[in-house]
Amino acid sequence: MNTPPHDTAPGPGGTPEPPGSGTGETARLRPPLHRVSGRAIGVWTVRLLFASVFTLALVCALAWGVSSLGWAWIPAWARDNAWLLPVAYAVYALLRVAIVPSWRYRVHRWEVADDVIYTRTGWVSRSWQLVPVSRLQTVDHTQGWLERMFDVATLEVQTASYAGSSTIEGLGEEEARRLSEELAVRAGALRDDAT
Repeated sequence: MNTPPHDTAPGPGGTPEPPGSGTGETARLRPPLHRVSGRAIGVWTVRLLFASVFTLALVCALAWGVSSLGWAWIPAWARDNAWLLPVAYAVYALLRVAIVPSWRYRVHRWEVADDVIYTRTGWVSRSWQLVPVSRLQTVDHTQGWLERMFDVATLEVQTASYAGSSTIEGLGEEEARRLSEELAVRAGALRDDAT
């Protein structure tokens, strides 16, 4: 099995060699060329902050309940040290908020070639996906309230198969709009040529 390098991509102005082009080698899976917008880091950070604050409030309520309500079925050591649970979660949440958005930005990439949409996502486990443009059924350009604040958008392309659908999250708003229009036109043209 070919294991692609994590971040090797052609330099500025460099053009990737098409897979299996003339050298007789097996096609190699390479990282897509484009990164998402740098503003996506802000969106991911704010989302993680909201989720972490909400979860921390729940963990604090749980720790207070364990230490204050005097339930006999909870061991004394757990009641005495219940305050450690929110502290441990707060440390975990701070590390997660500090690391995950930048890591996701480093890993998330996309590329639209002549006949395929190519994406790579994930920050611990990675997902590589190639979606043929000729199989597209819908192209959606969405932008939630938080994405509007950071001027980014999400592009969703769907095929008849759920497994063939792909999402590019964190594109610049104008770039997402341009890509959605371009992909809709190209998919229609490819379907018309096939008939």
